[in-house]
Amino acid sequence: MTSTPDSADAARLARERVTWLKQHVNQYDGRFLDYCSTGGQIDLSVEGQSVVPTIKGAQVQEGSDPTKVLIAGSGFGTTTGTVRLAARDATVVSWQDDSIVVEVPDGLTADLISVSITNAVGTCKDAFVLEIPSASNKALFEKDIALPTGFSTTSMDNFILGLGTSPYVFPQDQTNAFYQDDTRITSGYGVFKDLWRYDETSESWAQLASLPEQLNTLSATVHDGTIFVCGTVFDWTAGAARSVLYSYDAASDAWTTLDASRIPYGAGIVDVEGQLMVVGGGTEMSTTELAPLADDSIATLDAASGTVTIVGSLQTFCTSPKLAADGFDIYVAQGWEFSPSSALSVAGVQKLSKGANGYAAADITSVLPLVKTPLGSSAMTIHGTYSLTETKDGPLISGALAYADDTCATFLDADTFLSTDGGTTFTGFGKRAYRAPIYYASSSTTNEWLYTMGTTAYDDDVLILRATRIAEPEPTPTPEPVSDVTSSVPQVLPDTSDPTPRWVTDLMGWLD
Repeated sequence: MTSTPDSADAARLARERVTWLKQHVNQYDGRFLDYCSTGGQIDLSVEGQSVVPTIKGAQVQEGSDPTKVLIAGSGFGTTTGTVRLAARDATVVSWQDDSIVVEVPDGLTADLISVSITNAVGTCKDAFVLEIPSASNKALFEKDIALPTGFSTTSMDNFILGLGTSPYVFPQDQTNAFYQDDTRITSGYGVFKDLWRYDETSESWAQLASLPEQLNTLSATVHDGTIFVCGTVFDWTAGAARSVLYSYDAASDAWTTLDASRIPYGAGIVDVEGQLMVVGGGTEMSTTELAPLADDSIATLDAASGTVTIVGSLQTFCTSPKLAADGFDIYVAQGWEFSPSSALSVAGVQKLSKGANGYAAADITSVLPLVKTPLGSSAMTIHGTYSLTETKDGPLISGALAYADDTCATFLDADTFLSTDGGTTFTGFGKRAYRAPIYYASSSTTNEWLYTMGTTAYDDDVLILRATRIAEPEPTPTPEPVSDVTSSVPQVLPDTSDPTPRWVTDLMGWLD
């Protein structure tokens, strides 16, 4: 989704403007010296320590003794400040505007460790898994999948969906979602257009038929072996929107357009025990906002006729939510509040339970682990960019960064949580998807693997896709042994009699 430039971005843009200005202004040649008290010089430099620092990554330097951590980022300034690891002061070895090296305080082990940097302007903090020697990390998802070169480097908040043995990915291209030109900074929406499939056997990618048109929101599910996509196209200038519904046949690599005239804008779609359902969205669109439905926001969908039948209402209204089914129950995570220039995350999880009179919604956010907010607030609020998917054992969220307790001093060594008791509790999955926080995460399962995709600031990959096995592969059928059938077949004995026909013998005797 969109974002606004922070202070580090502003400083970078300022430096770019100054560089351009220096290149386009003639150098001073001494004229007008008597008319300028400063000697005619214009200071075009940018104050080196005028912004709050930004941390992009942290990792242990291999072979260092004592163990040192390299912290990369921007806006650190040129004057040495302070660094804290896991709320402990760290000795600064070197300090530059874009990198800092510190010694690891005694007693720290490999863990998800908070990193805090303070300069003359302010403090920033984040958390990273630091592989400090002499201790072991919790296991990570064992499969790190290289993404195809055709993926845009600006892909963010992508949608991943499992069908059979393959994950299918709809990248959200944000090339034009945030950019700057010579005069202004512009924000807008990313778009969904492409479709990719990953082959688990050959470990290769294939680009498939593109969506019939670009979409601003996208939700997808598998129904009767077919992928169904529910999406929205925004026209903020006209204050209008249009819902679309497509089905994709993997065998023919072809899309079919279906009737979406009754589907709310920005609704999510999910298969519940063979029944397609649409959840959330809105029907009131203006030039300033897409208002989510206050009621009647849960419905069944007949894809063949386009008929939508209301069966309930959400407790927290939202558009473009993440959905997962567990039996007849539906879990609804997050969602967004849309305006022409931004999309704000609606955090939290709801459980929709089916009864005799339809679906009833309950907010179960309180059962989730305490999760860090994107801006580093100490408030007990939910991170707005985790994923939600269904597994054979229950609903699963991934990519979240959780506090260990109410003090918010240490973090759980976990970023993936599973509920096996109908949403009563969410506990650690046992493996981390990645060594550092994953933002704008999306997860899904195939027959054998759990996939989590998202963006990270830990290294240069930025966009990552990792997987862990959740089921053993189906065994290859063993051919039945060929039985010895000779004993059951009557034995044919050789014919030792004279093979000459009787009539031939008689004829020969008569001729004699």
